[in-house]
Amino acid sequence: MPSKSPLRGIDAVWYRFWVYSKDSHGIWQLEKYTTSQEKFGLQDSTGYCEVDPNHAEVIASDRYTQVSHQHKYIEDVLRTGRQLYVLGEFNSRHNTHLEKQVQVETKSLLAKWKENIPRLRLRFDFNNDGHIDLFEWEEARKQARQQVQQQHDLSATHHVPMIIKPQDKRPFLISGIAPHELRANYKFWRGFHLLIFLASISILATNSLKGVG
Repeated sequence: MPSKSPLRGIDAVWYRFWVYSKDSHGIWQLEKYTTSQEKFGLQDSTGYCEVDPNHAEVIASDRYTQVSHQHKYIEDVLRTGRQLYVLGEFNSRHNTHLEKQVQVETKSLLAKWKENIPRLRLRFDFNNDGHIDLFEWEEARKQARQQVQQQHDLSATHHVPMIIKPQDKRPFLISGIAPHELRANYKFWRGFHLLIFLASISILATNSLKGVG
């Protein structure tokens, strides 16, 4: 079920909402801020996945502002059924977390097998010398891992891949604006910030020269 945006009641996969109140000096003060946390589905030509918007930088294409008496309401929305562009970490079932989980469960299963030594020998003492040598133990480990992996494969039948915040410093972006428009915007801001930086350098240099004199 899609969420409903708090101000207009629009079907949305994501929203954020600000409420401002005007103080005695006529200045808007933030009174309330909320943003949706629910995961939502994303479908493209390659299939279906879910998106966890937590910790994402979200660029909404739909903003609505309403002023009523001494309050101002602002709502950003990503509408249901509209195109979205997502940049993040695609987290399928074949990930590092699952590999660590398989290793832990394999170790636990082997420990359980070792509790019944006669049965362990019956299964893996291939040369019938009464001992489990390194080769036979490696075979036991391999079979234990296969058993654990099969259990995960069965449970993953209904697993849905998810896009999440990358574990490293790569960006996590959800946008209702097309990539070419975003590129134009970022080029503008990069140029603007560069001008600010150069202006700051110039001011510092001027101040330094003044200090020398």
